[in-house]
Amino acid sequence: MEKMNEYEKEISPDYSVILPTLGKVLDPNIRGEIYLGRRSISSRSYEEEPIPQVNLLRYGYEYDQLIRKQVEEDICKGKLTLTMFTCPNGDATDIRNNFAGIIPPKFNQNQVLVQRIPLLMNLIREANKQKIPINLNMILGDTDFLTYYYPVIERNKVVLDLDKYIQNVTTYKDSLVSMLKETFTKNGVAVDICSYGDQDIANSGLEQTVLVKSTINVISLMLNTSIWGTEEIDYTSIEVADIDEEAYYTSRRCNSQRFDSTIFAGNDSTVYKQMAEIKAKEYRKQGKLVRKLGGKIILMDELPPALKTRFLTNEGDLLFVFPWIRNEDNWRNRDSNELEIVNKVKKAIRG
Repeated sequence: MEKMNEYEKEISPDYSVILPTLGKVLDPNIRGEIYLGRRSISSRSYEEEPIPQVNLLRYGYEYDQLIRKQVEEDICKGKLTLTMFTCPNGDATDIRNNFAGIIPPKFNQNQVLVQRIPLLMNLIREANKQKIPINLNMILGDTDFLTYYYPVIERNKVVLDLDKYIQNVTTYKDSLVSMLKETFTKNGVAVDICSYGDQDIANSGLEQTVLVKSTINVISLMLNTSIWGTEEIDYTSIEVADIDEEAYYTSRRCNSQRFDSTIFAGNDSTVYKQMAEIKAKEYRKQGKLVRKLGGKIILMDELPPALKTRFLTNEGDLLFVFPWIRNEDNWRNRDSNELEIVNKVKKAIRG
């Protein structure tokens, strides 16, 4: 950890806007695992190296250096582009009778995003002081139940009221934009809030926009499937072990009280594995969208960290910062001292 402390001391004021979150929230061992997974995807090689011990702290330190370099490159171009995903938290306990209720019609205080806003305000406030425009692409994960949860929904012949669903997606996005404008203005944080969802991002020039002021771009996946849903993706680098791990978490969620037990609970393990495969592929498409919008750094709070970063990464060029401590679904947090992680990292090292 001595190296990490020395590294943090070297951070100039310009980079202190984002980098100090590293090493204070996510265990450096996990960051090391993320870095190794990134290398394996980038090299497109799957032959295991006979390395008896893995120095995760060292790899975590190297990963931090990549983050710092990318921040510097972005700032030199005139703006720091960041991306985050946030999912609307609706009611999935009675999908047969209220499918559209999966998406709340309005943003409310039960949304996980409420816990993220204070840090976002601090981030943009400090960036504004340094005269570094933040370009934050806030992507709404509002397609889950029409993608990787869909096999179970289809099997149970649930009637999909898509018109009502899309209406909820639209009104949720609009109310989120209004909330962000009101909250940032009330707290004296100068930022423009832009909405993308009922217009084509492809023609917006969003990735090339030159900023003079920090901006949050609210982007609905559901209302922009034409720009990301048909991406050509290389899925061969998604490992079977990762699918199996995600299938376990999918099963746990589907059998919880948060989901309609008449549909999601008690399914065969092959069904949960199919859902996990679809989820991994959807994440790969979303990773492509992040790059298409001009970003490389993702503000991440998905669990478990290393698994979800591998799902999002296509060619090893995305970088992940974990600014938040995720308390929801805490059973998906893994102990970094477990032998399982060390074994998994050994398997992930390529080239």
